[in-house]
Amino acid sequence: MFLVRDSLQRSVFLAKSTYQQHILVGHPEVKAPAIRNTVRDADYIFHSSQSNDCSVYVKSGVDRAYPSMPLTVVVRLPDPASGEVISAWIVRRLPTSDTSGGMLYDRQRDRKPKR
Repeated sequence: MFLVRDSLQRSVFLAKSTYQQHILVGHPEVKAPAIRNTVRDADYIFHSSQSNDCSVYVKSGVDRAYPSMPLTVVVRLPDPASGEVISAWIVRRLPTSDTSGGMLYDRQRDRKPKR
């Protein structure tokens, strides 16, 4: 469905089958453009606390229907340079580094100023 680069310069894709057979089935409110936007320009990227080869991407305000609720996207990264979206859902509040495997990226901290 899409292939984008994340803020850590990793290539990430979403397969149509994953979107249709998993994400839409369990989380029909989650739209593909919101997933793409979250991966491409996440507010935060965490190590997964559940799996060593996964990262968790979080972005607030990506869906107009849920403006105050962040979207969480899980990406499996068997290769350090590329990965695949395996799930996505809307959460009530942002995860913290205490509930994740540790922070990899914080947009406000890590984004370089434009020149």
